[in-house]
Amino acid sequence: MSILSMQKFVDWKHLPWATLLLIVLNLAVFQFSHSLDTKQYQKATDFYWTSPLSSIELPKYLESLQQRGDSQKLEKLKQLLNNPNQSPEYKESLNQFVMSMNYDQSFMEPLRAEKLILPENQRFSVWRKARSVFDELFLKTVTNQYGFTPVSPNASGLFAHLFLHNDTKYLIGNMVLLFLIGFALEKSLGCVRYFCAYIFTGVGAAGCFWLADQHSIIPLLGASSAIAGLIGVCIGIFGIQKIPFLCFSGVRAPLLIMLVWMTNVYYHFTYEQGKYHTFLADISGFVLGVAIGLVIKNLFTHTLNLGFLDNKVKYKNKELRYNQALTALNQLDLAHAQALFFDLYRDFPDDKEILQQYYKVCRYSQQSVEYRNLVRKILSSSDEDSCSSRLLREAFADYYMRPEEFDVSPSVLIKLAIRFCRVGYLADAENIVNMLMTCDYRQRKGLDNAMLVLANVWLKKGNLAKSQGFHQMVLLHYPRGEAARYLKQQMDSDGKLSSNYADL
Repeated sequence: MSILSMQKFVDWKHLPWATLLLIVLNLAVFQFSHSLDTKQYQKATDFYWTSPLSSIELPKYLESLQQRGDSQKLEKLKQLLNNPNQSPEYKESLNQFVMSMNYDQSFMEPLRAEKLILPENQRFSVWRKARSVFDELFLKTVTNQYGFTPVSPNASGLFAHLFLHNDTKYLIGNMVLLFLIGFALEKSLGCVRYFCAYIFTGVGAAGCFWLADQHSIIPLLGASSAIAGLIGVCIGIFGIQKIPFLCFSGVRAPLLIMLVWMTNVYYHFTYEQGKYHTFLADISGFVLGVAIGLVIKNLFTHTLNLGFLDNKVKYKNKELRYNQALTALNQLDLAHAQALFFDLYRDFPDDKEILQQYYKVCRYSQQSVEYRNLVRKILSSSDEDSCSSRLLREAFADYYMRPEEFDVSPSVLIKLAIRFCRVGYLADAENIVNMLMTCDYRQRKGLDNAMLVLANVWLKKGNLAKSQGFHQMVLLHYPRGEAARYLKQQMDSDGKLSSNYADL
């Protein structure tokens, strides 16, 4: 299997800015929030260990773990408490336990309800005061302020949590998935709808999570639910179609994305403590995304850009299709050749060789609409290369024989005359000038500029008679025009042009 070429499938002139912006935004927010939270969590844990909280709460926490049968966490905490040392790893492990304990809903609910530390306890007032200070430090973290916490929901957390991550591996996994699906999906939906899908599915997933567990004290963080939503939209729109993104050819892309995503979800659900609660949000986001994708596919298909899906086949078969069209042309199977070249020109409108062959075959049926449209398009072209200039001259020759059959505006013809002057097709430029002089004055605005250019070219070539003739036409027919004013400025009192005029 070969790797799909980025040159073929990534339009470098129209990059997926929404995807790149989301990735950069998530990375920047993580860098900023992680730096702040590290410092704030350190303040909170330092206070915890220097205050009476550790001696009052940890024994109660050990009892809670034992009652719930959480032997793994119980043994690990006992081991830490019974084997103290000064190593950074030891301190980090203790701090992680403190953070984990404060997100342990089964313990924190009765603790804050004063059911574990009773008012008649001699140390109750000391504990409550210390707990109040710790909570204030703890809740000042970016995670707790801007994560979506069901027990205390707010609008800022509903949106901000989509850009917050508290784990590097989690962040990288999400951004890889976003990168994989972003190119194709953004190109299909468009930048605005793509970004709206990210926000809507993420917010909707948070809403579903709140409905399922309104008393949860664990803040919901991360872009995973929104990315799950985008994967759902991808499945809803593309189904099992192959889409061009940076993966291996021959693999049905949405199925591959699903496999990567499900592996990521299963890992967090099974192996990482405290991450299981995001599973419901991810599934909700995915279901919402599938629903949105199906609605767009069935009701708004005309608004989708799906043409790029065939890019791989299109580029792969270009040479084969071109040779087939040439064979049909050589065998004088004109109808078949014209159909083949039309398809090639539609897929590769910037290919000059295909355009030249398509024009060649269309000339055999000069009464066709396709031929007249092609002549108008060629005459309006602004390409300056020699191949385009030759094709332009051929198209003009056809037009000049029967101008009444083509709807070409005077402004296009004036630009064409100036271009013919630049490339040396002076006879053709003269034909355009003479033809337009028969038109209404209002329709040939700017023709004096073309006359002046033509006169100057003839002057440089040493043909004074031609040059003077077109100069006189400028002065006679456009006496108040810019070209006439410029020409008069170059003349002396005897009406002769200055010696350096031809070099201007």
